[in-house]
Amino acid sequence: MKNGMVIIDADGHAVDYEPVYRERLPEEYRKRATIYPTDNFDRTQNGKLAAKRPPSPSEYMNCGRVFVSCEPEEKTLRYVPEFFPAENILFASDYPRWDGQFPDAVSTLADRSDVPGSLKRKIFFDNPQRFYGMKVDPASFGAGH
Repeated sequence: MKNGMVIIDADGHAVDYEPVYRERLPEEYRKRATIYPTDNFDRTQNGKLAAKRPPSPSEYMNCGRVFVSCEPEEKTLRYVPEFFPAENILFASDYPRWDGQFPDAVSTLADRSDVPGSLKRKIFFDNPQRFYGMKVDPASFGAGH
């Protein structure tokens, strides 16, 4: 992905952890708020440049540069777009780990009836293309989902 740093949590099941991050990080951010100025302007304190206050956790999570991966059997996947951008969910096959679903990982997610087709398309085609900066025609792969 172009334009600077990207954060990706690709440890499979990362999509399961995202709600925990979403809930926990704002609390930690508030606890540390007193170490930063209350605005986003550089200023000097005792002759030294003070750090700018970093973006809030929700600003980071919604900035379009934080990605999480999902595995095909994650039951919570269908709910994740309610609180995390669907455009930033990637597929993780867990191959070649012993507990991966190879060779059925893709079909397991593709065949799920509880995950909308629009979300599957983002996970399998749109999001990886944007992340890797490439353009592929899904029809050339026989994508029928």
